[in-house]
Amino acid sequence: FPSHDNKQEEIKELISHILNKLEKLAQKIEKQNEDVRIFLAGRDTNYDPSSLLIAQQKATRTSVELLGEEVDELHQIIRMILK
Repeated sequence: FPSHDNKQEEIKELISHILNKLEKLAQKIEKQNEDVRIFLAGRDTNYDPSSLLIAQQKATRTSVELLGEEVDELHQIIRMILK
């Protein structure tokens, strides 16, 4: 049954890889949120808030897309496990 052991090891490596990517993504999202908080705390009262809103929407869309890719990878791994 060496192939079974190899498959388990490969699955563990893939899961570990995805968990690391998710952790980095969570840190990136938190940094973006902190950057926005810092910006808002020090912003000029004449600043147009609509451009900040656009930037926030772009960052959120990027984060959601990256999370979607990670979810897809997790689905693939789960399908491998269930085979």
